[in-house]
Amino acid sequence: MENKTKKCPFCNTLIRDRSEKCRRHSMIGNKNSEKGENIGYFGIHKWLVKNFGKANKCEECGDKKAKRYEWANIDKVYKKERSHFVMLCKRCHNKMDIWNYNLKVKKHG
Repeated sequence: MENKTKKCPFCNTLIRDRSEKCRRHSMIGNKNSEKGENIGYFGIHKWLVKNFGKANKCEECGDKKAKRYEWANIDKVYKKERSHFVMLCKRCHNKMDIWNYNLKVKKHG
């Protein structure tokens, strides 16, 4: 197998042949991602706040008095569609992430 060297399009850091971006920029979409569907982690959260406001309640447990709420991706599909995201309190978001992690470990481990 041939070892090809690539560079991150954002910072020119050398990266592994399977990756498209370095670890630092792996959650960012393409350079023009704000306009397209390949928006990335930070861009999609910016789009959610712009279009639906800051998360202000938990759609899982119904809590409206928590100190912190977050937008959470429910299916690992980062598209500009509200149906792929829910507002969660920090506690429910952590539970969801732990459940997803355990599911992933069981599947691959």
